[in-house]
Amino acid sequence: MCEWGDAEAPPLFLVHGGSDFAGTFDVFPPILAAAGWRVIAWDHRGHGDSEHAPLYSWDADVRDALSVLDSVT
Repeated sequence: MCEWGDAEAPPLFLVHGGSDFAGTFDVFPPILAAAGWRVIAWDHRGHGDSEHAPLYSWDADVRDALSVLDSVT
């Protein structure tokens, strides 16, 4: 997971596309953080620094996203 900005700022959750990874957002989150946002991005299952998973589905992606949100709010 990648984070930029103040932990007390309103969260802005960035979700990468199917062939991407959280590092895609390295350029513009500092700009968003400077504007007052807490910017959060994570690697989906099997992308970037995440490990291969036995299950890939939209439901699993939603559960993962909710887990990330729960962990940072």
